[in-house]
Amino acid sequence: YGGGHGHKVTMNDLPVPQGDWKLTLENSKFNALVAGIAVLAGTIGFVKTSGVIQFNYSPPKSLD
Repeated sequence: YGGGHGHKVTMNDLPVPQGDWKLTLENSKFNALVAGIAVLAGTIGFVKTSGVIQFNYSPPKSLD
């Protein structure tokens, strides 16, 4: 606060993005795909164990 004037800040002082942007885009698409598959598998597993839906793998057992 009490010092002299510093240098003038310009756009050249900002950090420059680095790295492979295409690889980042591909990774985000792959991560979304994996997350979607995981949610689908979790939903199917939950529905199967809760007994809400019967998948009709085999004929129903008799009620006798």
